Amino acid sequence: MPWDAPDRFMGWGYFPTPWPNWAVAGMLEMGQGFPFSMQHDDGAVEGAVNSYRLPSIFSLDLHLERRFHMGKHRVALRGGFTNITNHRNPTVVNNTIGAPQFMQYFGTPGRHAIFRLRWIGRDIDGRLQALTLKTSGCRTYNPIDRVRACRSLP
Repeated sequence: MPWDAPDRFMGWGYFPTPWPNWAVAGMLEMGQGFPFSMQHDDGAVEGAVNSYRLPSIFSLDLHLERRFHMGKHRVALRGGFTNITNHRNPTVVNNTIGAPQFMQYFGTPGRHAIFRLRWIGRDIDGRLQALTLKTSGCRTYNPIDRVRACRSLP
């Protein structure tokens, strides 16, 4: 049974602003809805498998982030909205022929606010010590400060 998402576009970004320690983050998703089939009460498929589609998807998320120091730690506080346009993006359909809510869509997340506190790393002598994985050799990269760092891990 095919399960596809043709003509889907998804993009996201993290954009620093002219103001120090502030950034804007965003994500855009748009495309055709996922396929589904009609069925009877006994589960028998009516017509071709996956010949119907959920409505098109459109979601725009926008967030504002402020980075700051909290003691010897660097943290970021982020707030924003997911699905800021409040577009109806259903994830489920009642596809049982003869059901009271036949062909009604459900599972729309809607617009909602998001707030989070993110730990970025620790300050040691004015430098950021981010969480790194133990690797062979010395090839860790910290995207926050755009520097390569080498530190022996136990």
